[in-house]
Amino acid sequence: MSLALIFSIKFIEELILDSRLNWIQSLSILLIFSKHIQKEIHLGQINILLLFLLIATIYYIEKSSFKSYLAFVFSLFIKPVGIILIPFLIRLHQ
Repeated sequence: MSLALIFSIKFIEELILDSRLNWIQSLSILLIFSKHIQKEIHLGQINILLLFLLIATIYYIEKSSFKSYLAFVFSLFIKPVGIILIPFLIRLHQ
């Protein structure tokens, strides 16, 4: 879980510094991440791994579509929360 948290922070940092995201998307990522991370660390739930997989999906979308889809599919096996990313993924591939 610690490695998933460390890589999630690394991916978020690179996504925010990347020019393809506007300031609203960057702020949304920061708010969503910061709101839940303290509670998840305290409780030690699987949601940290789910968060890592969903962030990896967004991070790898342009670099490696196979890695992106693989992370997305694994996140769906854990919980179907990743379904909310489907419109975002469709819009990126149009």
